[in-house]
Amino acid sequence: MPAPMSPEFLAMTGAFVQGSDEVYSSIEEMVDSGWHCLTKKQHPIAKAYLDELLSGKYGEEELRALWLASNASVNPFRGSEGSCREFLELMRSRYEKFDRSLYID
Repeated sequence: MPAPMSPEFLAMTGAFVQGSDEVYSSIEEMVDSGWHCLTKKQHPIAKAYLDELLSGKYGEEELRALWLASNASVNPFRGSEGSCREFLELMRSRYEKFDRSLYID
């Protein structure tokens, strides 16, 4: 089982609520909303946790169990369809693209 969830990861996943797909124009915008939930200092902590999850140590089933225990109320998978790993990879990839210039240290 992955390391205990960081508060930063829990905060990010709390952005994924029912109806999110109707609020945001793209999946990337929705993922960025998760990064918006964090302070500038929390961003690298969340990124490090995502790096750990995606290190290859954990299988899809472990990642799904972790996701189901998070604050998210929507899932990037349904039954055997979809991939939690791919969604976590998208979350991590948005770290580099996310505009942190508006944040104050």
